[in-house]
Formats: sequence, C-alpha cells, structure tokens
Amino acid sequence: MSACSGHSLRKVEVKNAWPSVDGLNPLPVLTISSKEQVGASESYCIDPVDLNGFFDEDGKIYGYHGLKITIWISSITFHAYADIIYQSQSDGAKGITDLKSSLQRIFAETLVESKDDFLKSFSFESHLIRSIVSTGEILQQKGSNEHIHDSVSHTHNGAATSDVKVVRMVIGNAGTGHLYSRLIPLVLLLVDGSNPIDVTDPGWELYILILPPYQHKGYGCRLVEVVNNVAISEDVYDLTVEEPLHYFQHVRTCVDVQRLLVFNPIQDAINSAVSNLKQGKLSKKTHVPRFMPPSTAIEDVRKTLKSTGNSFFSVGRF
Repeated sequence: MSACSGHSLRKVEVKNAWPSVDGLNPLPVLTISSKEQVGASESYCIDPVDLNGFFDEDGKIYGYHGLKITIWISSITFHAYADIIYQSQSDGAKGITDLKSSLQRIFAETLVESKDDFLKSFSFESHLIRSIVSTGEILQQKGSNEHIHDSVSHTHNGAATSDVKVVRMVIGNAGTGHLYSRLIPLVLLLVDGSNPIDVTDPGWELYILILPPYQHKGYGCRLVEVVNNVAISEDVYDLTVEEPLHYFQHVRTCVDVQRLLVFNPIQDAINSAVSNLKQGKLSKKTHVPRFMPPSTAIEDVRKTLKSTGNSFFSVGRF
C-alpha cells in the first residue's frame, strides 16, 4: 500500500531571441469554487508552480512581449482555464512557443478553451464530484483513544475532522477513473517529480493528494488514522509513504505513538524503558540513554499495527 503527499513550487522562465522581452512573473494558479470568483481577490493562489518541464525542451517560453498567464482551476469540477494576455508576438531565432499545446501537456482534457464554457461548467457539472464519490465506500474511523482525536484531529477553525467523511474509490471503477483523470493535472502541479500512476499496477492501492487550501488543517491526521485501519483490516504487509514531507511525517509519528502506548504486547518493553529512565537524574548522566525495543516487539507492531519500529524512538518524548 503506497501513498504520495506534498509539493514543491517553482517558476517558469520566459526568454526570447531579442533582449527587450519582458520576463514572466511566477505563473499564478488560482483555485475557485464559483464563477463569481473569477478575477476576484478571494481566490486561493498557488504561486508559483513548477511548469518548466512542460514548456519546450529548455523549460522556457519564446516569442511573447508583455506575456501574462493566469490559470483558473475549479474546485467543483477540476476543470482549468488559461487566461493568456500579451502585448505582441515576434518570431525570433527560437520561434514562438505554442502555449496551448504546452498547457495541454499539463491539464489534458481538463483544460477548457473558452472562458464562457469554463464559467458554465460550474452549473452544468455542479454535482459531478458528489455523484462520483457517492459510488465509493465510506471508511469509518476507529481511533485508539480519545486523546488522539482531541490533540491532532481538529481543523484550525476549531471544527472536528470527525465531521469529515473519508471515501474510498476503487481503481477499476468507471467513476474512479473519471475522477482520477480530473485530478492528474493537480498531482503534476503540486507534487514535485510526480508521474501519473499505472492504474493497472496491483501495487498501487492508495493515492492521496491534499490540496493546498486544506493542508495544515488536521485532515492529514484523519486520513492517516483511517488508512491505518484499512491496512490492519486488510492485513497488508506494511504502510509506506513515498518521500513524505516533514510535517506529514510528524503527524504520522503522533498517530503511531498514541497507538503504541495502548498496544498491549509492547507494554512490558515500554514499562522497562520508563523504569530505567527514572533511575537517577538524566541531567547528571553523561549521555541520554536510548532504549531499543526487543525484536519480537518490533515484529508484533509491524504485523498488528502495520507500522515500522521507528516510532518506538518517539514514545519517550510524548
């Protein structure tokens, strides 16, 4: 079972064969939830985005003076529209970059050519995602204790993430494929070095993308808890995360530590470590002791909780 999370953002560079060309500022990508937000200041801006690999071989744009590109992405349908403005074109030594084909390499079928069609999609497909998700399985949360819910499972505005539903969409389902095709451009934009997954590969069971407006609000903890339950119920070998960002790994460690503290097979190992730590004052020790759990305990944790032994080193800090 694998998951991918995180993003790294950069800018696309604009150059031309003549020295007077204006440079392009980091390309703004704006997410909106209604057509009224197009051009409004309350849009959420993902700025800048690494698009170098999609613009010619050297990652540059040629042939435009005063070029400005703004990308609008609908959070309702995941359609995208590119608002392209420039003062003039000039076919220099490098020619003129085909912006349409370059953007289609990123957004594929989600790129809408007409602004009017993009605005209409908010009405015509307003229930699309809800309809697709309704075919999935709602996963129940079974936290190890209430402390973990109180400490890390709340959003920044105070709302409990227990009010949020986690829905599992199975690869192979027509609705899942349709939703995934809409999300692929966002994966390419937000996850550094990402590539579309091979949906026929049985090794891919899970793909998680938390969009920037919803990051750092407690949803990651909610997802980790639910995914842990799935890993246990389906008896997978272990749960791995590809190149997790530091803050995601911190959330996972918090969740794992709470699970370890109430896991009966390792209580003797924990009690032994605590007892040793209580002997004498740590401030007078020449070095802080580090206790390794017995190999049998590590194997019990891997088999039962589907977690590695790394979290053992954090138990004493909580």
